Amino acid sequence: MEEVKYHNKLLKASEFFKLKRLIHYVFRGIYKVEYLIISRCMILFWRFKGPPRILSFSSRFNKDILRAFGAEISNERTNLESPIILANLPTRGSKAYENLTIKTRCCLNGNNYFDLNSKITLEDGFANL
Repeated sequence: MEEVKYHNKLLKASEFFKLKRLIHYVFRGIYKVEYLIISRCMILFWRFKGPPRILSFSSRFNKDILRAFGAEISNERTNLESPIILANLPTRGSKAYENLTIKTRCCLNGNNYFDLNSKITLEDGFANL
């Protein structure tokens, strides 16, 4: 059986990889909790200030913001890269983005401008390349 030196201790290879996997899962869990706390705080901030008109965040966070303010977005393979500019919001409340619907397998690669005066639906497989 092969041995690995880890912090001046000799461990069996299987024990080392179990420890490495455990550390990976712990840090991944901490990252998810950090993301959840930060995203919820930012959304709470915008609930008081009003929804943002320019989304310049990660794809995952852009989707969270749009959903929080009433947009319908599919969970499957949707990529919304920054920046996304939203104009003429019909309301300033929690349903400001309700005129926007994004279906599955849609890809927006940044520099997108949406006028939300009327309903906008991006159908399955839409790609802005």
